[in-house]
Amino acid sequence: MPGETGPTGGPAFTDVLGVCVAWDPCVVRTDRGTVTIPLAEIVSGKPVPPRPSQRLRAGFGECEAHGSEPWVEAFDAALDRVHVEVGSDTSRAYADAGWRVVEEVGFHLAGVAKLRRGWPHGLDDLGLAGTAYVSRDWVEVRPGETPLSELVEYAAEQGATTLWLHHHADEIPGFLLHHRCRELVSD
Repeated sequence: MPGETGPTGGPAFTDVLGVCVAWDPCVVRTDRGTVTIPLAEIVSGKPVPPRPSQRLRAGFGECEAHGSEPWVEAFDAALDRVHVEVGSDTSRAYADAGWRVVEEVGFHLAGVAKLRRGWPHGLDDLGLAGTAYVSRDWVEVRPGETPLSELVEYAAEQGATTLWLHHHADEIPGFLLHHRCRELVSD
């Protein structure tokens, strides 16, 4: 800080943690707002990885609420197609009522920032393609034609921080299998 003395008798320093959104003057977007710093006052800077996603601990209902398919937490005979958590009481209730499984997939989560800068060989090497549906700061990827790298860039441009996809494989590099889902239809 200009004109202030630090604990060692030299100039005082302070840290600013955030995203640099402009240069000259440097503007940093922090959790508490934006900070403008004249370039002459900057001593050093470095990239910092994003915080771990709180979404990894999100429950089934919270995750599925951001999807394009209907999901239910209780039996509802008025519906003709539902999306439920594998092994849940709701799933068992539908099975007992004679509903049949159309598809069973995994709900996979990944941070958009991590995917953008942390994938060593290129996202398209995974062979995943789809269509993106943005819901607030989430983006859902369903099967489609667009390469995953383009979907991740699109998601980032829309302000999405968490990408999730339904996929048949249990393990997808870079993604966490959060839970298994079942789509059911009435007969």
